[in-house]
This record gives sequence, C-alpha cells and structure tokens, in this order.
Amino acid sequence: MTLRSIFDSHRDVGMAVWLFLLYWRNHSPDANSEWLVVGNGRAIRDSESAKVLKISVQTATRWRRCLRDAGLIQSEARQGGGFQIWLLNLNRAPAAEPSNREVWPEMQTELVQ
Repeated sequence: MTLRSIFDSHRDVGMAVWLFLLYWRNHSPDANSEWLVVGNGRAIRDSESAKVLKISVQTATRWRRCLRDAGLIQSEARQGGGFQIWLLNLNRAPAAEPSNREVWPEMQTELVQ
C-alpha cells in the first residue's frame, strides 16, 4: 500500500477516514516500523471508537472492516473482546508514481483585487 493508492481508494474508504484519524491520533510512535500499534497494544472495542466518534457500534464495525480491507489497518481479535489494531505507517510507506500523469490539470486563475 502506498500513499498514492490511499488517495486512489478514497471512494472505498469514504467516511471511515474518521476512524483512521482516531487510530492515527492514538498510535504509538515507531518511525522504523511499517505498522504502528494503536492504543499501546491494548484491545480496542468498536463500542469505544463509536462513543468517541459519536456513531453507532455497527458503523464503527463497518468502518474498521473497511479500513482493514483497504489495507490501512491490520486487526486481530482479542480474547475477552475487542481488537488489537495496527496502523499502516504512512510516513514510511513508499510514494508511488501517480497513476495519471496529469495529476493537477491546468487551472485558470483570476486575480481579484
């Protein structure tokens, strides 16, 4: 997964980006690792994420699965409930060549005074 492919899959991720940002805010820093542990490695329940984001538990579950399927997180069910979450280290992910050479099309600008 590269940074460019994250942007390319924005339609697949959609609103789940909010859960991604919550995980990012709570990850343990490790610049040398491809995957960053979230919440110091403790089990994180979808109900906890739902409470913080003020969404339903079903939505939090759907978003977690969406992020997992997009390759942005890895999750492992924990005994007693919840999941251990690892987040893709975006700072370490290699940048890919843009799939479309014309990433930013020519745009007319207008000077307003």
